[in-house]
Amino acid sequence: MGRSMKIAVAGQNYHIKGGSDKVLMDEQNLLRSYGHEVAPFCGSDPKNEDTRWEEFFPRRDVSLSSPRLQDVCRYVYNNDAKKAVRRFISAFRPDIFHCHIYYGKLSASILGEIKDSGIPLVQTIHEYKTVCPTYQLISNEQVCEKCSGFAYYNVLFNRCNRNSVLRSAVSMVESYASYFLGSISKIDRFIAVSNFQRQKVVEMGVPKDKVVTIYNFIDADSCSPTYETGRYFLYFGRIEKTKGIWSLIRAFEKLKTITLLVVGTGNEYSAVTSYCELQQITNVKFFGFANRAQLNDLIKGAVATIVPSVWYETFGLSAAESLAHGKPVIAADIGGLPEVLSPGEDSILFEPGNVDQLSLAVVDLAMNKQRAVDMGMAGRRNVKAKFNKAKHYEELVAVYQSLT
Repeated sequence: MGRSMKIAVAGQNYHIKGGSDKVLMDEQNLLRSYGHEVAPFCGSDPKNEDTRWEEFFPRRDVSLSSPRLQDVCRYVYNNDAKKAVRRFISAFRPDIFHCHIYYGKLSASILGEIKDSGIPLVQTIHEYKTVCPTYQLISNEQVCEKCSGFAYYNVLFNRCNRNSVLRSAVSMVESYASYFLGSISKIDRFIAVSNFQRQKVVEMGVPKDKVVTIYNFIDADSCSPTYETGRYFLYFGRIEKTKGIWSLIRAFEKLKTITLLVVGTGNEYSAVTSYCELQQITNVKFFGFANRAQLNDLIKGAVATIVPSVWYETFGLSAAESLAHGKPVIAADIGGLPEVLSPGEDSILFEPGNVDQLSLAVVDLAMNKQRAVDMGMAGRRNVKAKFNKAKHYEELVAVYQSLT
């Protein structure tokens, strides 16, 4: 489709640590498969995949796990990243610069260099950083939109970052610094991954004409579907409060004869495992971290997967992946999740945090396993039609071409 382009992609990592990294890597490979030249500009990390462009990655980036004073300063403004991106642009000379999560390790210091070089700038927004300093529109475990209109000072007033004045102050300062460095004004086009996300960031201040929706794509052909009755229900993802882990645990605390397998790690892992041990909840099993091959096998053995989020999910990759494997989904009716799913056909939705509704949905599929199989078949058909690679590529390149 159209001429071959030189596309720079920016992100925190050049390896898969989270969902945004996977999107960056998958999208990069997709563009290359259509004949485009793609070069990464990412934070340095020993886990990064090999690339000849690594020499241009900033050497002095930000440690986000145990930040020191210099890390906090670079988090707000990374001068090394600014110099590095200047060298990268000079060497690669991209036609377009596509950012994913560039803040954190790289910072908004890179934006001015890119725009001064006359390069159109696109950003895929994987969360709500443009309108929320803590990215998730959550404050003190409740959905929050107080920073609407870029009123970032509310993050400090409400201690939104781990209930810490210091962390919240850093979040506020970084957000204002990014805003004045062009985190909104210098981006030519934002790509939202769901219509819900697009509508939300527009409602909260991002110019409407700058935001388009392009759904993430799922390579369903790489997933071997299993249309068999499963043995357990499955949760896979980060073990966090915002992911609804506690309502999930409490639902299965009531469903003593139905097994839940929890796959993943996170900040709430110790708390939920301790709770299950203390309460002798023996039907909830914890697997811990699983690699891709292990996860694929675990999905195959499930009746259905559960996505119990209580935050505004931007898309719901785990839900789409489940459908690609031929497994139905029980999901919270929140954020972009209803757009990924076809409720009643391949999924059951429940009110976020409603333990009784979640329990009823689990019992429904546990008692009607053939219905679960039929829903899984429908889900695979739906995900192949809605989120295939060719459709994603055409929409993405159309955005690029509109700016070049």
